[in-house]
Amino acid sequence: MTWWDDYNRYLMSPEWREKRAKVMRKAKYRCRDCGERAQQVHHKTYKRLGNERLSDLVALCDTCHKKRHDKRPWWKRLIGLS
Repeated sequence: MTWWDDYNRYLMSPEWREKRAKVMRKAKYRCRDCGERAQQVHHKTYKRLGNERLSDLVALCDTCHKKRHDKRPWWKRLIGLS
């Protein structure tokens, strides 16, 4: 089992759906970066994957979510480095 397998399985879990819903409600379904309708909940860090704090997560639209992922190399995102 790879990290990605575990991650994808977690994203299908009731625990993730509940956290995701809380983040979206708190953001009023608006993207933190541009104010458009949010479709994604982004992990600012993967350090606590499965035990995230709500402050580890941010609601984003698809466009801003892609921009966030394009800013840092994948390996830095994986381990939570800037």
